[in-house]
Formats: sequence, structure tokens, C-alpha cells
Amino acid sequence: MEATESVLSRPHYVKNVTASSKTVIKSRQKEPASKKSTKGKGPKPLYFWGKADVNKWLRKHGGNYYQLYGQLFLDHEISGRALIRLSDMKLGRMGIQNPEHREDLMQLILHLKLRNEAAELKNLEQKGLSYDSKNK
Repeated sequence: MEATESVLSRPHYVKNVTASSKTVIKSRQKEPASKKSTKGKGPKPLYFWGKADVNKWLRKHGGNYYQLYGQLFLDHEISGRALIRLSDMKLGRMGIQNPEHREDLMQLILHLKLRNEAAELKNLEQKGLSYDSKNK
């Protein structure tokens, strides 16, 4: 403990740090940079959404449907993967009996799927992995 206190009490303590401590300092310095790179990638892909993410989306975009069916989505554990696989028939089996509500929810889901696909294509293009029809 004395070594730690003496090192920290010196004005230029970084020069007096042992090799093992330098490794710790370097790893701590790299941590914020890696966090920035993950945040810069944009929103979480739909396929990785959990139940809470789906519920948040329904609350933001579903209007009154969130109050009517938010708990139903949670009870059926609708994740992002499950959400994009929903159909009118599956919504009915979940307990959404009103056909207009099912149609509106399907429109919201289809819109979300389109936005997600567009974001994925844009991401691929930025990485240089886009499909080139000339190379067929």
C-alpha cells in the first residue's frame, strides 16, 4: 500500500508506474473509445430487440394500441425477431380480435421492417458490401 500511496502522491506518477499497472492504465484508456464506436453504429438492429425494446417501440409509434395491447405483447414475450414474424392470424391468436386493430398493427410492423431493411442496406453499402448487379 505504501508503494501505491507514494506513486500517487508524486506529481508525475505515471512515469513511476510498474509495467503491470501500465497495462491497466492502457486498458482503461481504450475503454471509452470502444464505447464510442459501438454508440456510433446507430440504433440496435431489430433482430436484437428484446421485449422491452418492442414495448418501447409500441409505446412510441402505436398510439392507443400501446394501452390496449402493450401488456399483451409483454405476456407473449414478443421480441424483435417475433415482431417481424407476426401476421394477422398470429395477432388474432394473441387475443387481438378487432380486425382493424390487427390491420393497423400490421401496417406499423411492416413500416418498421422496411425501415430496418433500409438501414441494413445502408450499413452494408457503407462497409462496401453492397450487391453489384454488374458482377452477376
